[in-house]
Amino acid sequence: MKKMKVMILLSLLVAFSPSYPTLACDIGVVSASASATGRPFIWKNRDYGLSAREEINYKNAGKNHIGASLRVLGETYDHLNIKIVSGGVNDKGFAIANATVVEEPLREMANINHVLLEIALEKCETLTDFEALLAKWFNYYLYVISGNFAVIDAHGGAAIYEVWSNGSNSLTWKKYDANEAENGFVVRANSHLTEGWVIRDGGVAIRYERAHALFTELAKNGALTPRNVLQIVGKDVAGDCDKFAEACEACNKYDKDYAEGNPDPTDFNTDKALSRNSTTSSYVIDGAATVSDIPLITLYCVLGEPSFSPAAPYFLSAEKIPYYAKAGSIDIFGIVYDLGIGCFMNKASFSVQSNNKLYANNGVAMEWIDQTINYERLLEVQSWVFPLEDFMFDKAEAFLDYLRVHPEKITPDTLYQFSYHCGRYIYNNYLKESLDYYPWDYTPPWEESL
Repeated sequence: MKKMKVMILLSLLVAFSPSYPTLACDIGVVSASASATGRPFIWKNRDYGLSAREEINYKNAGKNHIGASLRVLGETYDHLNIKIVSGGVNDKGFAIANATVVEEPLREMANINHVLLEIALEKCETLTDFEALLAKWFNYYLYVISGNFAVIDAHGGAAIYEVWSNGSNSLTWKKYDANEAENGFVVRANSHLTEGWVIRDGGVAIRYERAHALFTELAKNGALTPRNVLQIVGKDVAGDCDKFAEACEACNKYDKDYAEGNPDPTDFNTDKALSRNSTTSSYVIDGAATVSDIPLITLYCVLGEPSFSPAAPYFLSAEKIPYYAKAGSIDIFGIVYDLGIGCFMNKASFSVQSNNKLYANNGVAMEWIDQTINYERLLEVQSWVFPLEDFMFDKAEAFLDYLRVHPEKITPDTLYQFSYHCGRYIYNNYLKESLDYYPWDYTPPWEESL
């Protein structure tokens, strides 16, 4: 608990500022029995209006930590380089991500959900460990925990925890077990569902309902996979597209659940959509059904607004991250520098957004942000982004399927080299808005000797 106290005190620099920003995210957890792959997984879309800069880090195990971890990090304020944990997975197979639930502005100034995430990654192996952490948590009279936490482990655990401190030092929490849920999954946005807790409606309810409907459809079709959740749920803009179905022919494939208004399809509001103007990343942590699966735990991550940005795979057991997802500067000699948070994948997303005039302005902190996307242009961008991402998924799934049959071939370098080649292929072709500008040039080591 001493480490926890130090981390909480250090978080004063982040928490107590005159306009501490909130995280508005959407999360889901899928049990191994419901997953079409037989492995549990977590999904998160991160929404953050004050900085779109994110990266992925590998962190070695520190003193008294349970193990090393792979973490998605986001920035608090643009260009302050203060990083907070969005979600991650450790080398015991424990993975976690959260969606903040805002009580009220004053309490939100002291929200430390990100500290709970970080400590859980350092201390927990199972859901039981996480519950023990919640039970002994102490807020030191100043801080607030209010959120939903999606958690999986390598021992069959998969659940979302609604957690609330309600102005007290201790935590109140309720577990929603995906193994016991109808269709084997649980989703949440920025609201508790537990009666008497922090309930939010409006756009929060629309995002929750939309995610739940899409997950339900995938579950009934036996199609709950990391690829489908990232592409069908994570990239979905139908929360508002539904409203414009009559005005936008391209949207007619969606149900008219929220039919109202008559806006221009070239300038429609994504604020209530799952992939929206403030969404800065989307990722799935494809976990482990058993301890033997841990070496191939995979983070499929979009670093940019999901509806027009492609994912790439990253591996916990690679023990390092390709610079495309963790660094953002390169000098005239080709030397890469990691000078702060943000990465090349982030910058590529901004470039595609700007080149295609998807928004009048977006992604610049503290300035006016356009909430309306040009949906017709978005469809044009998606016509080549989706095939690019599908190519990557095809390669990644084949690569991992081979290693599951031949675990003796798994090494950190093998995993890293594949991740690096995926990142390079995705980044270069995405920037050029092409499927073949940069060739796929990876050959697995088991084929090189043939």
